[in-house]
Amino acid sequence: MSPNFPNIPIIELVNEYVDRTQREGRSQAIRAFKLWVKENLRREYPPLLRSCTLALKRNYVPAI
Repeated sequence: MSPNFPNIPIIELVNEYVDRTQREGRSQAIRAFKLWVKENLRREYPPLLRSCTLALKRNYVPAI
């Protein structure tokens, strides 16, 4: 868990979306992640949601 965002399961999310990228492809995994962000962060972290949305619109996903 992140000390800054205790309600976000960071390690689980990274593992899940890395696996999805390998199974379904990058575009599908990014779409699914965007949906997760919108559904789970909207009320708790509005500024973080805006930052994530901007990064994802630019397709900024670090290479793994």
